[in-house]
Amino acid sequence: MKPRRALLAVVVIMATCMLLLPAAGCGPGEGQPTEPVSTTGIESGSAVTPVPAPDGIDHPILPKPGDVIIHPNVNAGGMLPVVKNKETLQVLIAHNDWIVSYDYRTNRLSTWLEDRTNVHVEFLVLSDQETASFGAPLQGDVCLLPMDRATAAALGSSGVLTPLDGLILPYAPRLRKMLADVGCVPSVLSAPDGRIYTLPAARISAVRDAGSHGMRLWIHAGYLERYGGGLPSTTEELRRYLEWVRDQDADGNGDPSDEWGWIGAESRSTSFSRPTDFLMNAFVRQDSDGYTVRGSRIGYAPVSAEYRKGLSWLAALMRDGLMDPDYIDNDSDAIRAKVTQLPTGAAGCVSSADLAFLDGDPTVRASYIPVPPLTGPDGIRFAWADPFAGLGQARASIPVASTKQEIAMAWLDACYDEEAPLRARFGELGTDWILPPSGTVSRLGTDARVDPKIETWAVRTYAHWYDVFPSLSITDGSWCSLILSSGESDAKRNMEVSKAYQDAESPSSIAPPLEFDEETGFHVADWRSAIDQTARTAINAFITGQRMVDVDEEWDAYTAQLQSVGLDDCLAAMQDAYDRAGAGTAAAFPSRGPHARPLDP
Repeated sequence: MKPRRALLAVVVIMATCMLLLPAAGCGPGEGQPTEPVSTTGIESGSAVTPVPAPDGIDHPILPKPGDVIIHPNVNAGGMLPVVKNKETLQVLIAHNDWIVSYDYRTNRLSTWLEDRTNVHVEFLVLSDQETASFGAPLQGDVCLLPMDRATAAALGSSGVLTPLDGLILPYAPRLRKMLADVGCVPSVLSAPDGRIYTLPAARISAVRDAGSHGMRLWIHAGYLERYGGGLPSTTEELRRYLEWVRDQDADGNGDPSDEWGWIGAESRSTSFSRPTDFLMNAFVRQDSDGYTVRGSRIGYAPVSAEYRKGLSWLAALMRDGLMDPDYIDNDSDAIRAKVTQLPTGAAGCVSSADLAFLDGDPTVRASYIPVPPLTGPDGIRFAWADPFAGLGQARASIPVASTKQEIAMAWLDACYDEEAPLRARFGELGTDWILPPSGTVSRLGTDARVDPKIETWAVRTYAHWYDVFPSLSITDGSWCSLILSSGESDAKRNMEVSKAYQDAESPSSIAPPLEFDEETGFHVADWRSAIDQTARTAINAFITGQRMVDVDEEWDAYTAQLQSVGLDDCLAAMQDAYDRAGAGTAAAFPSRGPHARPLDP
């Protein structure tokens, strides 16, 4: 059955959801879509005998007898297929221009999941034009619209989302195992009212979550070789390299005016491409939204003296022609155009989580190498790392109107095995990717888990559902992408860079995801939105010289404006939630299992 548009008034106070969707102008380019390849083996029949699952569940994992009653059509304990007799679930999903089709036998992930689970999916595709109406009933059996946990809690408490507490024990052994692997128990997913309404992103056990590092800088390898000054390790060394790019015709085409030094984008549609995402980490510690923890106190880095010093440095780069003056208006297409002018190239360096999000061409990605965290003028050297990557995300939920909640939960749980998120990110095993030989090193120096054969990201594809559940977090893939043109020197360099990021981490500077009661949660969401909009407008004005960051009156007016939109109130509410969660622990949420790792001092 073709996916049908859901004429819904759907939930979303979802800035998060919109950030994960392709923005206007960021859709597919000129390339042809990846051709569909059938993954159908034995078509699901009317009844199927349960067999051991390939992800290690070789016998039913059941609660104690008498604790629960299993739905008669569900194969208990995580055994596959999920159901004995064919079922159909309606799944709400956001429209994505990269996906040619979600259909069974056409989309490789849809086909694999249906053959594996004996559950057919009818997709309810939410169009770009459809907007959210808070409190309206959600259609379907499964909602794969990402949302923040505060929104999810509000939807749950208002009767839009089903409480999942009673479904996790009998129908979600894989989820429980995944949480146990990172030292958590299911109650970490609870909303302030104590109920569980959403499920987190999938994680791969025994592998550092790929979303933990996102703020990176990539430097043009060919330029760097011609420069001869070595890989920059300080802000001063980076400036000297950018001056060389500006002055010395870095691409060798005879025109010294056609190169950009640094390029990036203000838009969050290109992941971690802002000038303050990587470059500011040489001046101050901060999370991806600018918040930080110092001595168990939550603060906002963009009003600090250190941040101001970093803005002054960035403004000097812009003033001296070392940064792309159009970064505020850039989208992924604009950045792609500036990093794909090969063989010479045009960009000296680019801020991005992973170049795979900018261009699918392996030749382009091989032309840039990662830069270690830079040391600033005061000795600060920080690598943003999210120790809670994935667990704080609300990636999947079940509408209260669903009449197939037990089957929906069992189907969602089948998406938590280790093969499912890899297929959801890279496509079909054996067609789009294969397992690499043992000991293969990834592009960033970690153990490689995937050897991609066909690029299925940033191209029109039939391979998966892009970045929705059960795909890995949005900055995933860095540990899976093999070094292109690999050699011992490449592997050694990338391992050193990866270690440099780990050495520069400061987990105690990052607050865990915080929980609020419903009313406070709405206030915090409003405050944070206003704070971010106000700060980003001023920050860009400071960098581009429209406002003078070194003039005290300008800076005081900026900080006063932030206070007027609720900065102090927001920080107070966050501090209260942080204190209640247990300051100084690694708890993503108040409840933790026995293996929680304390934060560094």
